[in-house]
Amino acid sequence: MRKLLCLVALGLALAPSPRAQQPAAPPPAVTCDEMKAQFYGFARDGSRTPERMRQNYEAAKKLLRVCGGSGDEFTSYVAKWIEKYDRAVLEFEAGRDGGALGVAAGEEMMKGLTQGQ
Repeated sequence: MRKLLCLVALGLALAPSPRAQQPAAPPPAVTCDEMKAQFYGFARDGSRTPERMRQNYEAAKKLLRVCGGSGDEFTSYVAKWIEKYDRAVLEFEAGRDGGALGVAAGEEMMKGLTQGQ
């Protein structure tokens, strides 16, 4: 009987706690206004290199996932910019313009963010 109690005690001591078995809590939800502020700051702070434009594109997609249904002017502008960027990437990959359209789309985004805000 004593051996059984020792084994049970050892098993309880080595068993993972119920707290460790619970999945991690999801990150707190970001509001649309917070996402817009983050995106606006991110898009304005940076160079116009192809890598930075790709990062802006990813940030814009994230913005639309959070704010896609808002239908405001800023979100509509970002959605149109994403369409232009997608088109520019397709044309660049097709070798039609040597990448100039992608740079132009990036310039267009930066111009739109700095005007009227």
